[in-house]
Amino acid sequence: MIDLGSLGRIFKTFAEITGFGIGLAQHPSDRVLLTSGWSDLCARFHRGSPSSQQVCEKGLHDLFRQAGEPGVLIVRECGHGAADCALPVFIEGAHVASLFTGQAFIEAPDRLTLRNQVEQYGYNSEEYLKAASRLPVVMREELANKASFLTAVAVIIEEMALQNMETKKRAELVEKEMRRHEDRERTLAAGERRFRTVLNSLNDGVLSCDPETGLIMDVDERVCEIFGWTGAEAQGLPVMQVFGDEPQFSGEEAVAFLRRAATEALSSSAGGRSGKRATGFGRRWGRGTRISMGKSGSW
Repeated sequence: MIDLGSLGRIFKTFAEITGFGIGLAQHPSDRVLLTSGWSDLCARFHRGSPSSQQVCEKGLHDLFRQAGEPGVLIVRECGHGAADCALPVFIEGAHVASLFTGQAFIEAPDRLTLRNQVEQYGYNSEEYLKAASRLPVVMREELANKASFLTAVAVIIEEMALQNMETKKRAELVEKEMRRHEDRERTLAAGERRFRTVLNSLNDGVLSCDPETGLIMDVDERVCEIFGWTGAEAQGLPVMQVFGDEPQFSGEEAVAFLRRAATEALSSSAGGRSGKRATGFGRRWGRGTRISMGKSGSW
């Protein structure tokens, strides 16, 4: 739902401007999804030791459980003495994530406390003390003021998620419509194959015409045998071609008859009656051929 790449750039800018680390954790699993600007004290030491990492994770868990009200920023100290802030992220009324920042001291830590941490977790004393000295010391109000930026980030995340959800919904609708189209195409193709099988099993020649133009649209194998055409050659020919050199009516009359027959066939089908049929004779190479006219311009 969220573009972590775009959000990562926002996090990076925030960390560079404020000097505070920032992160995003999934709710309710507390799984950290994205971080930027984390201090060495937290990333290298507190999270670098399995035992001290447990303290970090419990601290974040407790912080996120407190941060459950929309728009309300929570500030509290972690088990290692650094202060963190958290703000819940809601999407369509559901708490889906938590933003957090901080990694700063509200008061300067005394060296005895830091040395106790070194002994308890086995840190390198000199490097740990240097990392602790680089953590900013700020008033609680100043930390909360800088962390208020999280409110704007929460809005950005919600807008990103809603936009991506809408895009996903549209893509799913398009995919669903494509599947429906493919199903219709398969159904039509299966119907066409069945129609061809039945049509080619008949002894009569059958052709379909456009009732508006009087042009042949399709023919069966028997018509091809009778008139010596291929299916491709027959398509687009005037229907008068099947009536030989001395037809019983003109081309205009044939087209008018096609239109009338198609209209009557549709009307009869709607009323539950069988459509009318008309007969004529065509000639090809001196042979007489009986032509029957039925529904939808089929002869």
